Amino acid sequence: MATSTAAPQPRCAGVLVVGTTAHHYQRPGTDGAPARTPAALLGGRYYRRRRVYEYCDFGGSVDHGEAPHIAAFRELLEELFGLGCGNGHTGMRRLLHEATQQGRAVRAAAEALHRDADAAGAFVGAPAVAGETRHSQPYLQLVVQAEAVLATLRRFAPQLGLALPPGAPAAWADEAGRPPPPQQQPQPASAIDVLFAAGVRNDELTSLALLSVEELLRGAAAGGAVSPLAVRELGAPSSPGTEGSGGAAAEASGGTNAGASTGLVDLRGTSRCDCMVGPGGSVAACAPALRAYAQQQQQQQQQQQQST
Repeated sequence: MATSTAAPQPRCAGVLVVGTTAHHYQRPGTDGAPARTPAALLGGRYYRRRRVYEYCDFGGSVDHGEAPHIAAFRELLEELFGLGCGNGHTGMRRLLHEATQQGRAVRAAAEALHRDADAAGAFVGAPAVAGETRHSQPYLQLVVQAEAVLATLRRFAPQLGLALPPGAPAAWADEAGRPPPPQQQPQPASAIDVLFAAGVRNDELTSLALLSVEELLRGAAAGGAVSPLAVRELGAPSSPGTEGSGGAAAEASGGTNAGASTGLVDLRGTSRCDCMVGPGGSVAACAPALRAYAQQQQQQQQQQQQST
């Protein structure tokens, strides 16, 4: 992989986390068991200025003196787990947060996330720079596999105060106490399933969506409306979120996720054909790498099914 530090120095950066979901699949495999679907994890919230509820990767502005690839992972930690200093922070507020124990832990974890992903070859393609439509600035888009992200987060969980759910499935049986046939047994949660279950509501996140890579590519090129595999509405930061396909995801933020109840949600930029959407959007910038990743994962599953 071309190192992220060789990319241009944009003012904004973000991470798109991808993986194969074992719990939210599109179709069964050839053996009747759930087929793991290549998927992307997106965060949703209400954008007050434009009065829209949209989903996006995890990203934002690069701080002064900060490397863009580190900023991307810092934004992932802040937005997915509420570890930042709040939405709309000032420069001074950011500096004060950086001086706290949590701020130092977030910085160290962001650096480790990039370093570990690079060492593991977990980046999907080279860093891509989207056109000057998002925040009126070039946007550095990284795509990283969820397995590497979760491995690093488990190591930093005590310092960050994260409560990451286990990856093992719950055991179950029918009314007679008999275990289900192999093809119906619960699948172990994949890394992206764990991250989907671990997100915490905060100023910048009120719901999460798992979206197949195929649907992400289609929707970003076709106006921005997409059909997710699953949507998880997040409760208050002090309580666990609940999973579902509808509900008021952003009551405290001034808007609701009305689209989720219809089975369709919008990617960020749907209303303006920018950000993630359209030929100049961040999805188009990394589309070849995403397409190759999805094809590779599907081929690996086919090989595994044939070998068994």
